[in-house]
Amino acid sequence: MLSRYIRPYSLPLSSSDVKRSLRLGLGRLRLHSLNHGLEEHRELLFHACLKNLVYDTQCEVERAPWLVQLLTSEQEVELAHMLLQTLPKTRNPRDRSQQCGLCLHLARRGHSDAREALYRGFRITRDGETVAADEIIDLDGADGLRWVSQKALHCPTLGDRKTTLQSFVSQYESRAGSGAARSVFASCSELDPHWPGERPATIPGEGERAWKRANKEFAALSAGEVLAKIHSSTSRYYIQGLKAWAKAATRAKQREIAEALMVEGDPHRLGHLLTVFEQKPLSRSARHDSRLLELADHQEQWVRFRANRALAEVRHPAVRDRAISQLQAKNWFQSEILSFKSNLLPGDSRLLERHLKVTSDNYEHHRLICNLVDILRSNPWPEMLTVMLFVYETSPCTNCRYEVYQLMSDQGITPPWVAAEWPHDANQHWDTP
Repeated sequence: MLSRYIRPYSLPLSSSDVKRSLRLGLGRLRLHSLNHGLEEHRELLFHACLKNLVYDTQCEVERAPWLVQLLTSEQEVELAHMLLQTLPKTRNPRDRSQQCGLCLHLARRGHSDAREALYRGFRITRDGETVAADEIIDLDGADGLRWVSQKALHCPTLGDRKTTLQSFVSQYESRAGSGAARSVFASCSELDPHWPGERPATIPGEGERAWKRANKEFAALSAGEVLAKIHSSTSRYYIQGLKAWAKAATRAKQREIAEALMVEGDPHRLGHLLTVFEQKPLSRSARHDSRLLELADHQEQWVRFRANRALAEVRHPAVRDRAISQLQAKNWFQSEILSFKSNLLPGDSRLLERHLKVTSDNYEHHRLICNLVDILRSNPWPEMLTVMLFVYETSPCTNCRYEVYQLMSDQGITPPWVAAEWPHDANQHWDTP
């Protein structure tokens, strides 16, 4: 039963709840800090500052603004000193990035140790990554740009000097305005000869327009031309334009791809053929339904995953029965239960509640959570509140938690304890000072 995962929190939080809240970025921790402070949990708090606990740093919001507002003034001083000792030695890029963000916020609050940590921590790695450069430029403007640029000129590991200097210029001009960096370089005799020049002018939105044009051209292809693209592709996961073609395809074109799917045996091509039917269901026929169900048990994970996602668009008793059996077997890593998206019935919330559980592996559990979000988007019924809360409480990802919060809010079923903490959630701290 899901009740163990969806009980309202109570303040003060226990040590295990504080640790979990720091990892997930839960707003209840801010409420705890306001009412009880975090001094007795200072080791956990500092650990979360020095070690980046965010599940997916590529798409989740920066955690530094959220962490800073949990600190007392005394803890700010202590953390700034820790960062001065730690940042110059930190090698993990995830940890390093968060530490730089914290230094920027603390330096803006007047902490000299945090400022010094950024300058001591500045370096250019062997793979060309610049550490602390953006933060120094944001903190000290023209002086910061001048300093990091001069340091770059003397860096023995710097490969592409022009590209590195252009990145510094772009960071500075994002705040100071276009063209502002030229005078900074001109004011320094050492830098002036190395002015990297302006980057080629780009037309706002042109990249997106080009992408749309390419997709539109692909969408106009015949089914035969699409099959030729699939046969010639070396990409395992993605052919640009294929999804756009699938959404625009006529039934006649779709049937041609369906017939190819019926006889194809190569796993690589099967995966791409199945992608077509993630966007639009196969024309209803017993043959096609049987083929998808067969492929959902294919020996290749890639094929099973795509077949299950295609089945999610098919409303059929056999597809529903398979989703139920997979749920009961706790077999959901390859999107086996996503078929509930089109096959959920009133009362199924109880079925889900009986069988859902947290998987110890965050990656595997996130796969389940993403599928549940898709199911809930298509079926945002009030009776599904318990499942929404399961996602809210157990998702390792702040974005999935945000998705179900929006669903609860739109349906007017947000529990008071969720509404109270949500404004303090890490996902709400988008702005940097």
